[in-house]
Amino acid sequence: MRGYLNAGAASDEIEAVNAEARFQTLIPFADFRVPVFSTLSDLIRSRLFIDAGRIAPQSLRLWDQRFELDCGFGFSLNSLSTIFGPFSESNLLSGIGLNTIRVDFPIYVSKPLVDENKLKFRWVVSFGESF
Repeated sequence: MRGYLNAGAASDEIEAVNAEARFQTLIPFADFRVPVFSTLSDLIRSRLFIDAGRIAPQSLRLWDQRFELDCGFGFSLNSLSTIFGPFSESNLLSGIGLNTIRVDFPIYVSKPLVDENKLKFRWVVSFGESF
């Protein structure tokens, strides 16, 4: 539920289903052979995602809540050595499972905050294991 990170949704129960279409290049289905762009395209991978789930505060039951939805696109850099240089080669980052930096843009959320639109430019940065 990437689009609900700043929504202040504190609860005891949550269930979610996440789906991603992952692509091996920056711009899928296109083959650009421009020197600088080709290098970037080989390092950065793109994805499309959709998340659906229910969140229940302490006083409500999970089954009584409606499903909320978010969707968008994202990018990942699977080689942190391009950013951190020799520091990333020390196995410190990979030892704790931090091999990838991700930036996701949940463009649509079905239940936005009171002063927001459903369609809005949002972003989330995360670290994780490579896929």
